[in-house]
Amino acid sequence: MWIKALRIKDFGVLGTGEFQFSPGINVLYGPNEAGKTTLFDALEKALFGQVRGPRRYGGRAEVLLTSEEGEFLVKDGKGRPPPLKGMKPSFFESLFFVRTGELGFVDQKGFLQDLKGRLLDTERLYRAMEHIKTRLGRGLNPLGENLRREGELTQELERLRREVEELEAKRARLMEAREDLVRLEGLKEEFVRLEAEREELRGKVELRRKVLEKQALRERYKNLMREKEEIGEAEALREKLKGYEAFGEEELLWLKEGEEELNRLSERVRSLRGRQEEISQEEAQKEEALGRLKEELRDLKVEQERLSLRLQALEGAEEEGYQRLLEIDGHLEALQGRLEGRRVAEGWRGLQAAEERLRRRASRLTRLGWLAGGLWALGGFLL
Repeated sequence: MWIKALRIKDFGVLGTGEFQFSPGINVLYGPNEAGKTTLFDALEKALFGQVRGPRRYGGRAEVLLTSEEGEFLVKDGKGRPPPLKGMKPSFFESLFFVRTGELGFVDQKGFLQDLKGRLLDTERLYRAMEHIKTRLGRGLNPLGENLRREGELTQELERLRREVEELEAKRARLMEAREDLVRLEGLKEEFVRLEAEREELRGKVELRRKVLEKQALRERYKNLMREKEEIGEAEALREKLKGYEAFGEEELLWLKEGEEELNRLSERVRSLRGRQEEISQEEAQKEEALGRLKEELRDLKVEQERLSLRLQALEGAEEEGYQRLLEIDGHLEALQGRLEGRRVAEGWRGLQAAEERLRRRASRLTRLGWLAGGLWALGGFLL
C-alpha cells in the first residue's frame, strides 16, 4: 500500500491544493518554513484525524491510498482500510517522518546511521542481541536448564542475526535507492530544462511556419492580382478590337497611320506644354523684373519730385542772380566811367568771367529741368 495523492483545503501555509506521490520512497526537502512539516501534518490529519504536536489546523485533508485491493479515500481519519486500523500516529511518525530539527549530525555517516535506525529500527535488534549475550553469561550454572536455555537463545540469536542481515541488505537497497533518487532529481531537472527548450523551439518553429505561410499567401495574392489585371486588360483589348473586326486592310492601315499621327501630335502637345511651362517661367521672371522696375520708377519719381523742387529753387536763384548781374552791370558801367587804368580792366574781365559762369550754370539747370521732365513722362508711360 502506498499514498498516491494528498488533497488539502485551507490547510496552514499550503492553503488549498493537491500533491501527487510516486511508489517507493518520497523525500520531502527544502528550506525552513517551506511547508514540509505542514505537508506531513496534513498526511497525519487525513490518515488519523489528528495531528501530533503543538500545531493546530482548521482546514481539511484527505489522502488516496493504493493497494492490491484497490484504492481507498481517507478523509480526516475516516474510511481507513484494514491495514491502517491498528497504526498509531506515533508509530507512523517514527516509521516515515524524520524532522530536520532532530538531525544534529556533523557528518554523513552519523546521519545515515540515525536514518537507518529510524527506518529499520535496528537499534532495538542490537539491544536484544546484547541482552541475550548478557543472559547467556549469567545463566550457565544449572547445566540442563541452562543448556536448553542456551539452545533457545542461540536459535533466537541466529534468528536475530539473520534479521539483522536482512535489515542490512534493506539498508543497502535504501542507500542505492537514495542515490538513484538523487540521480532521478538531476534527471528531472534536466528533463524540465529540455522540455522548456523543446517548447521554446516548438514556438519558434510554429512562428516561423506562420510567417512563411503569410509570405507565401502574400506572394500568391500579388500574383493573382497581377493575373487579374492582365485578364482585365486582355478583356478590355478584346472589347476594343470587336469594333475593328469588320475593317479591311486599307482601313487598318489608315487606323495605323492615324495612330502614328496621334502619337506625333501627342509628342507635339508634350513639347508645347514644355514650351508653355518655359514661357510661364519667363513671364514670371518678367513679372518679377517689372516689379523691380516699378520699384525703381517709384524711387525715380520721388527723386524727380525732389529735383523739381530743387530746380524751382534754382530757377528762383537764377532770376535773382540775373537781376543781381544787371545791377552789377549798372554799377560797372558807372565805375567804368570813373575808373581807368589797369585795375578797372582787370575788374571788368573778372566780372565778365563771373557772368559767363552764371550763364553756363543757368544752362545746366535748364537741361536738368528737361531731363526731369523726360523721366517724369517715362515713369508715367511705364506705370
